Amino acid sequence: ELQNDHIRPIGHRLFPSILRLGIVAGLESLADDYGAELPIDLQVGKQLRDREQASRRFIPDDVKLALYRIAEESLANILKHTPAAKNIVVKLSLSNGRILRLEVSDDGGGFDTASPANGIGLAIISDYAAAAGGSYAIRSIPGKGTRVRAQVPLPGLEAGQMSRGQLSG
Repeated sequence: ELQNDHIRPIGHRLFPSILRLGIVAGLESLADDYGAELPIDLQVGKQLRDREQASRRFIPDDVKLALYRIAEESLANILKHTPAAKNIVVKLSLSNGRILRLEVSDDGGGFDTASPANGIGLAIISDYAAAAGGSYAIRSIPGKGTRVRAQVPLPGLEAGQMSRGQLSG
């Protein structure tokens, strides 16, 4: 019994149980968690919402976890570095029926993406995107804000088949 008391919470931290209800529920939960301190506008594409409602297995668990963690890290970075941001948008959509796109943007202070002082947060985002077979891009302009974009293919489509140009700008 003691093992269960210790192991269960670790398991929930590794794979949040809300994700069993789907990535949309996971992002809604994140928006609620951070919403007390940040003005978050969560936007989910209709095609994605409909497909996930039809089948929770539509998106594999590893992909759900990667997208959730990318959104979580992005929101944590906003809270840490730009808590006064007025417009924060978390957008998830399905492109061409096969590519999940997550975008987290803010109108905060931005930063120099070439600076070596950018902490571990960007490495975490990169690792989660790569682990799910996807890619990511960050665009930030000091004084204007930051946008993190990640795209992850659903099974059957490799990251190399995604156009790199889809992440530009």
